Amino acid sequence: MPAEMPAEEPIAQRGDLSRLITELRQWHVFRAAATYGVVSWIVVQVVATVGPAFEAPQWVLRLVVLTAIVGFLATMGLLVFRSRVPAGGRSRVYLSPKARGIAAAGVLVIGAAAAGLSIRSLMAPEKVSLAVLPFEDLSPAHDKGYFAEGIAEEIQSSLAKQSGIKVLGRTSASQIERDPNPHAVRASLGVTHLLEGATRADGNHLRVNVRLVETSGGSAVWEEEYSGELTDIFSVQDRIAQAVTQRLRGTFFGGAVHVTEPTSIDAYETYLAARALIRQTTRQSIMRAWNMARQIVEAHPDYAPGQALYADATSLLADTGMTYGNFPPDKARQIAFVHANEAIRLAPDSADGYAALGLALPSQQAIGPYEKALSLDPGRVDVRNRLAIALNDLKHNDEAFQQYSIAADMDPLSQVALNRYIQALAVSGMTGEAMRATDEFVRRSGMAAQGWRFRGNTFRYLGDEARHIAARRRALQLDPSLPYQHEWLARSLHLLGFDDAAAALGPKLSPYYQLFIADDRGALKERVAADGARAWLTNGVESAVFSLARSRDWAALVSFYDVRPADFRDICVTAPRFAPFLIMALLQSGRTNEARRLIGCMQRDVTSELHQHHRSPDDMPGEVELLQSSLLALANNRAALGWLGKAVDRGWLGQYYSSKLSDWPQFDRFVRDPEYIAIQKRIDAKVAAERINVLASH
Repeated sequence: MPAEMPAEEPIAQRGDLSRLITELRQWHVFRAAATYGVVSWIVVQVVATVGPAFEAPQWVLRLVVLTAIVGFLATMGLLVFRSRVPAGGRSRVYLSPKARGIAAAGVLVIGAAAAGLSIRSLMAPEKVSLAVLPFEDLSPAHDKGYFAEGIAEEIQSSLAKQSGIKVLGRTSASQIERDPNPHAVRASLGVTHLLEGATRADGNHLRVNVRLVETSGGSAVWEEEYSGELTDIFSVQDRIAQAVTQRLRGTFFGGAVHVTEPTSIDAYETYLAARALIRQTTRQSIMRAWNMARQIVEAHPDYAPGQALYADATSLLADTGMTYGNFPPDKARQIAFVHANEAIRLAPDSADGYAALGLALPSQQAIGPYEKALSLDPGRVDVRNRLAIALNDLKHNDEAFQQYSIAADMDPLSQVALNRYIQALAVSGMTGEAMRATDEFVRRSGMAAQGWRFRGNTFRYLGDEARHIAARRRALQLDPSLPYQHEWLARSLHLLGFDDAAAALGPKLSPYYQLFIADDRGALKERVAADGARAWLTNGVESAVFSLARSRDWAALVSFYDVRPADFRDICVTAPRFAPFLIMALLQSGRTNEARRLIGCMQRDVTSELHQHHRSPDDMPGEVELLQSSLLALANNRAALGWLGKAVDRGWLGQYYSSKLSDWPQFDRFVRDPEYIAIQKRIDAKVAAERINVLASH
């Protein structure tokens, strides 16, 4: 019996393309192909993601892909050649020969393309991913551990410059146990090879054993022994790095081996010890490193790494919101600048001096030195984080996030890299991803205290102050030396009205925060005036600025504005978040042109940030919306209240100064507006709920 088309659908004229499309739709060819493709893709992705965690061999993924392709061809073949009974009909019908031929040809083309792409992808050589484990000290007295560490780090830096080789960051590599399970390391950190080694120093003689292990099978790819004199240790390091690179890539790197000028072994050992202390990122450890670096500079002024290290340690001990000490910021910067430039003069092809110079410079000038340092040593995760911070200061948040992401991928167990990366995720509204990254960090044996620190940051960006406080307390319980935790805890407690609990943390806080939490406005005003230009770079100054604004002390704010240091001379370059208060002070003092210029550049920055995908980890919840609201309020535009409501939607409760809108002078003109009153009620209700949750959990 001849094939019939369903009577309920109009039939195109013979030869009309619409007829073929109608037939294929009636047989559900398009729907079936799309559904099968989506389901197959999901299955393959699940196997590719979960397989390594269960140490599944590579052939399992290949089998799944092959099965999916064969299944697609079989399913579509059965669909094209089957018959069907149309609605209202009694006879079975088939696709017309022409439609059947077109469908079969399309299926074959799609299947062949999928097979080709899959085979090409699966047969492609696996990208080399290497972890350089800390070398073991086998010296008779076991007193040469720093030499072993230094050799491993120099090899890692050399390998990081090679394209096609991904080198795991130093922090993550250092946390892999000696004699690890290669399969577990591969599943957890995704590395294909482990480079293990041991050093033995006996007198002036140095011997280094190196072994390359392939993680899929756990077998040694090769083993080598190198020897040399301690006075020639830098040349030995370069030769080992050269040999490892040759083994992995099959070609020599560069050409002639670069040999670093030797220096005193005592200086080198002290340098390595100080560098290890800096990585602990506590005030005590960095102060010890600073003293050691100063000894190196005094005894060996021509040793470039020592000059760079001294500059780094000095910058990190400045009293700013991003550092760890109490050195006057302007003085610390001057010292660091001199020694960083000396390091560059002594070793212009080394990344250390440029990295130290970037840290000593204001953000707008630091980009170039950081990029130069990364071109010389792409493995410097710490420099990527510094570059990202500078980009955030310049409101280039999307570019900053790229650097945070690269750093976290390079060194997934580095608390410094993960801290900024997870904060950037959370503040950008990707809290689920932030929590997953935190859980993955802990699963990979990251410090539990750091995990709670990361969770606290995420809760902060949600405006979930009760869980923020609980997470900070848990982090400090596990590790009381964690930086910044007492400060964030005190600010959150103060915001919710737990002033006694916040005041109890006073000795752990900077002087500005201590006075702010005590609400000693007179002392804050005197401190700002006494510090002058130094105040601009001092940790906690934003709380003092808010205190002056809350008191409507416009004269004091103008004085503060007028003594700004060179970094802020053109305040539009890196406009601080408290700039709306400065604008109000300028307007009140009749300096309208300056105020308008600042409004214009702030509006430019805010507009840019609202259109970027990511935000700065240094922002408070809803801070960009708050800034937009403030600028509109300064123009007496009632749309300011709409943006203020959006800030509250993102978790803003006045962080971390006051939950009372009456303390925020930019909104004074709206105090009788029903929408203003409604927003205040929303904030009050949220604060009351957070207080109850804190009391219930403590």
